[in-house]
Amino acid sequence: MIDVVLSIEPPIIIGLIGLIIFFGFFASVFFQRTKIPDVLLLIFIGMLIGPIFGYMSSASLYVFAPLIGTIALIIIVFEGGFQLDFNTVIKELPKASAFTLVVCILTAILTMVFTLILGFPLIQGLLLGFIIAGTSYEIIVPLVAKLSVPEEIKTFLNLESALNDAITIIAAIALVQLISLKTFDAINPFQKIASAFSIAIVLGILAAFLWAKIMKSLRGQPYHYLLTLSSSFVLYVVTEILGGNGITSILVFGLVLGNYNTITKALNLHSYFKIDYSVKALQTEVSFFVRTMFFVYLGAVFTFSAFTQQIIIAALLVFMAILIARYASVKILVKANKAFKESETIIMAMLPRGLATAVLASLPLAFGLKLDFTNIVLMIVILSNVFATITIFYFERTHKKNLIATTPVTPT
Repeated sequence: MIDVVLSIEPPIIIGLIGLIIFFGFFASVFFQRTKIPDVLLLIFIGMLIGPIFGYMSSASLYVFAPLIGTIALIIIVFEGGFQLDFNTVIKELPKASAFTLVVCILTAILTMVFTLILGFPLIQGLLLGFIIAGTSYEIIVPLVAKLSVPEEIKTFLNLESALNDAITIIAAIALVQLISLKTFDAINPFQKIASAFSIAIVLGILAAFLWAKIMKSLRGQPYHYLLTLSSSFVLYVVTEILGGNGITSILVFGLVLGNYNTITKALNLHSYFKIDYSVKALQTEVSFFVRTMFFVYLGAVFTFSAFTQQIIIAALLVFMAILIARYASVKILVKANKAFKESETIIMAMLPRGLATAVLASLPLAFGLKLDFTNIVLMIVILSNVFATITIFYFERTHKKNLIATTPVTPT
């Protein structure tokens, strides 16, 4: 980090941050008007700063990927949970859970089969498959919020991207242990997934009710938002220490706080609590800042020289596995529930991978294995976001035309 800072004068760094925020705002407006997602524009700015013009060292920045990715996830996931409707979540949760499980397993199996062509051992192909099986919550939530789809579909996609986090991490760790220790318990991963979700849900609910009581007693005092944000950081750490999935606990924490009165009314607790307006306003501002800087950072850590012909071919095969798995899963979903038919294209498009996936790619190295999937995964991040951008643009433009065509003209 010191090398990165010393390579640029402080005023230039401050100026870059200011310009990035401005660009982030105009990229967001551009998305609203043209329906072209701003994700790739922000990643491109990061590429200009990092690998193209070399203002910052990609290698030095990548060291901080786990920390930056976690902080960004906590803030964005909290806002995502905060904005979800509790009744819609209960309605969509079973479908989202089943869909997530099918798409993750199918992606992993197809990746294993496709990478076999390149000479990957079956277990390594399966490991790579689970590493790239999950969609990126930090990308999905902001994208979905601006799409022309029903709230039920938005909730469904948000839940999918939150649920697959625990599945992919635990499955990847189990496979890494199998490769390194040559031992594997078929039941253990499922027990860990169930345990991780159970612990996260319980802690998220308890933390939300406790925090609501604390916020009531602090009514009229300043710094409500910073206190709430700090409590979500603490909750994440406590959940991880106790063996739960930290991101799921943050999602539940935000969901319960955002729907506190609906939940307490349903439970006949007769407890009223309303989040201060300043908390919501600041959460939106901070999420925008974190999201903008996150995608710029994602572009800055790319290293183009590492993308050899072999890496590109491997990434294309893996991406094909992702597309086929998602297409098949979406078709199963639509056949099981016709209500998803109109949003079939957008559900298919919501497959972007982000920094969390890139960080998970370093898991084998962390366990001492000589397996480096980093460059393949970074290529997948680019391809998945390009695909999502093009498909969303097509969907939104087609949806707008159909809406105009079916809108009756009122005679003057």
